[in-house]
Amino acid sequence: MMKKIKLFIYLFVCLGLNNLVKAQYGCFTPSLGVYDANTFTPMSATIPCTYTNLVAITPVTVFSGNNATLPCLQIKFANTNANSATNNSLTVFQGTTAVSSLCSSFPAPCYTAIPGATNYSFSLAGLNPTLSHSYSLCNIATAGSFNYTVSSCYSNVVLASGVWTNASPNSCQPVNIPANSAIGITAFSITPAVPATASITSAAGYLYLDTYQMTAGTYTITYFFDSQNVCTATATRTIQITNPYNASWTAIAQQCQNNACVNLNPQVTGTPSGTFTGTGVTANSFCPSLAGPGTFPITYTVGITPQCGMTAIQNLTVNPTPTVSAGPTKSITCTNATTVLVGGGGGSYNWSGPVGGIVSGGATASPTVVLAGTYSLVVTSAAPANCQSSLTTVAVVVNTTAPAPSTLAPNLLTCSTLTTNAAITATAGMGYSWTGPGIVSGGTTSNPIVNQSGNYITTVTNVANGCSSTATVAVSQNTTVTNNPSTTGSVTCVNKIINLSTPNVGGQSYTWTAPSGAVITSGVNSAAATGSNSG
Repeated sequence: MMKKIKLFIYLFVCLGLNNLVKAQYGCFTPSLGVYDANTFTPMSATIPCTYTNLVAITPVTVFSGNNATLPCLQIKFANTNANSATNNSLTVFQGTTAVSSLCSSFPAPCYTAIPGATNYSFSLAGLNPTLSHSYSLCNIATAGSFNYTVSSCYSNVVLASGVWTNASPNSCQPVNIPANSAIGITAFSITPAVPATASITSAAGYLYLDTYQMTAGTYTITYFFDSQNVCTATATRTIQITNPYNASWTAIAQQCQNNACVNLNPQVTGTPSGTFTGTGVTANSFCPSLAGPGTFPITYTVGITPQCGMTAIQNLTVNPTPTVSAGPTKSITCTNATTVLVGGGGGSYNWSGPVGGIVSGGATASPTVVLAGTYSLVVTSAAPANCQSSLTTVAVVVNTTAPAPSTLAPNLLTCSTLTTNAAITATAGMGYSWTGPGIVSGGTTSNPIVNQSGNYITTVTNVANGCSSTATVAVSQNTTVTNNPSTTGSVTCVNKIINLSTPNVGGQSYTWTAPSGAVITSGVNSAAATGSNSG
């Protein structure tokens, strides 16, 4: 914010015959006043940093009797003629600008009646010693002549002098004083130091303060007045800068990561209308989802500038949203009419599902359920966080499909095939249990070995759901042999050969044996054979 400044030039006028003596001013130590720099009216030395205008610290009295201070010029006239009161004017310039004149409204640029028949002088204080100064002495009508001199207010050293001759009406005579002439120097110091932007020095050496840029505290201003010739003097003044801002605010309670944004303005107990900054802050609201889990310092700032303002920091905590799990899909089977769900996430649990489906443990991680359907879980973390998770679900399905075994035809038990398999088609994930008259081995497999004819019953169980069904495998036996051997002839002392025979049946094999003392002479493996000797 830009603060305005208005500069002032001080004027002192001396009239009368004795003023030639009084025109020389001595040293004095002025008191310093505190002024509004825009209106130059006195103000309190206790100043809020929010003060709108610049504050001027300047002498209360520039001229006091024969004494003066600040850069100053005086012009003296001697023996002015009698008609000068109506016919002569004077204008003073600082640089190229008219800074002061004794003027009436007639006519432009600015004419003043210089008193007649007297010694006359006036002084200007508060000038800029680095600029040139000039006087314009003008007359309205021919009025004769008189002398003038220009000097510093503090010295008799003449800076310019001459005779003003009113030779013709409406003519002006310039009197020039070069820049940096010895008209006095004013300087100051301020303790403690203030930022460069807070301290403004006027052309004449005045101090102007921008309180926006000053921290609260007590400041001492010391002025140094140097006449550049006769004397020096110092003056001090103390001012108090106050800060009306209060940045107090209270932290909100711990938040959960999935909470909505919270407006922080109602938390302010000090000066309102400030701003909040920090992780998770947007438009003076704190957004837990934007910040994420953790603890974050949040700053409240109120005021015009860092110096004319206040800050306060509170730590805000965001707790993480619980990571919830409802576990894998569960089944109700032939062996388990109930199932237990497997939740996770910690804290407290709240399950919901089909009416009557949860029979126990609905507030635990592992409830027992009896109905198929969709079950929902919400987890709440432990106090003081008490953060609630999102809702997650798990399905419970019914799995009661029984197996459908397929039997395989067994081999026939015969006199030569003494064992066979009572088999069904093998299926992965199934268990088998056989019963029957002659199970040799493999009674818990899909193809047990049996050695007797009869019905063999297997119970097939689906290992996944415990459901079972039975199947029967019939094993038959064929041990019937068509065998009716006969002999032809008899053994005698002369003929010891006998013919042996049995019906020749296809698919059968034959083996003849003879008793001790006899032999099979031919056809040992055929239906007809011959033997020798009796037996």
